[in-house]
Amino acid sequence: MNRYTICLGSNCAEKEARLADAAQFLTQLGNLTARSGAFLSEPEFSAPGPLYLNEVLEMASAQPYDALHSSIKTYETALRSGYHGQGVCIDIDIVVANGECLRPADASAHYFRTGLARLKTL
Repeated sequence: MNRYTICLGSNCAEKEARLADAAQFLTQLGNLTARSGAFLSEPEFSAPGPLYLNEVLEMASAQPYDALHSSIKTYETALRSGYHGQGVCIDIDIVVANGECLRPADASAHYFRTGLARLKTL
């Protein structure tokens, strides 16, 4: 079983619904084992703008990284292509896969460290 730490983020008007939908989507790809709960954060890698709603999740999945990443990016692209509002409708990043940090900038970001500190086992 593969283990992943995933960060969700959105700063659009429907950010709560976008995060909830993304978490639900991930349950189709594996078992969520821990969740931070949603929390607000300042934009860190973009121009100043609306606050982001973030959540960090841990999941176990039989899917190898490449397959999981592809499924996530397909989902993300489909949502973004149909979104015409302002802000980021959804951002889903696999930050850690099987103990290996794949996205060091995200891993060192305040929003990710906040989410890690808030993780609660399900």
